[in-house]
Amino acid sequence: NFLAKLSHWENDEIEDKLKQRVGFSRRALAKLVQVFDHITQRNEKIANLIASCPTSDETNEGASTSDGSGSNQSKPSLSAEVAKMNAELSRENARLQKMVTKLQSENHSLSMKISAQEDELTLMETRQEEMTNSLEEIKYQLDKSMRRECKLDFRLAEYVRKTQQLELNDVKAVNTNGVGIVPNTTTNVSKSKLEELEQSVEMQTELATSRLQELQEMLEKNKNLTRQLETLKLNLKHTPPDVIKNSTDYVALQAQFSAIYVEATQMRQQLEVARTQMAALRTA
Repeated sequence: NFLAKLSHWENDEIEDKLKQRVGFSRRALAKLVQVFDHITQRNEKIANLIASCPTSDETNEGASTSDGSGSNQSKPSLSAEVAKMNAELSRENARLQKMVTKLQSENHSLSMKISAQEDELTLMETRQEEMTNSLEEIKYQLDKSMRRECKLDFRLAEYVRKTQQLELNDVKAVNTNGVGIVPNTTTNVSKSKLEELEQSVEMQTELATSRLQELQEMLEKNKNLTRQLETLKLNLKHTPPDVIKNSTDYVALQAQFSAIYVEATQMRQQLEVARTQMAALRTA
């Protein structure tokens, strides 16, 4: 039921629900440990009580000399059997307590893995934000360079038009005056300015090209990071229940929990039997 609900929750809800689930598991395991500790203490009390009580051989030492002596020597007393069973239950309880401790350790390791995945997701989101900010900065620089390039192109076209107009005026002056010498002062000045503008345009073009290449690289990196982030979010949001159920950690925890539950049930039954035998021993 929890796995079915997990596939329909949002990312924020999944994190909160997983934290609640982990906390519930920890509290359940802690309560289980407390129950086992309580059972252990009760077993110790029973063992001490049995050890302090005299056996049937000691109580019937003087009374049963003829018929009862053969039966007491042939089979162990009831108190000895109860003490033996209590010792076995104590050993079984210690083994189960070790298993519970191991499960707590595995639960802690799973919690650490979940925290590591959350940290990785947060890191990916932070990197995406940094890449987005860097992309915006590069876009701004590119737009600024393109506007400057447009201004330089406009100025270059204006200077070319003025140069052509001056050359046309010089040609008209030559045709009108019939003089073979053309004043080249203004033309030379215009050509020098034109060359400077051309060099400036080339520099700005190279700068814009490099900026564009950097922008393309940043865009490609941003796309890759976005795809990775979406993949992680999709895997986290739409994890099929079968994948979780078939995972090795889940199968191991399920098997260990089933084993502990069965053994705890058996131990409760054995404790009930021991109590019944103790009650019979007291009434005897």
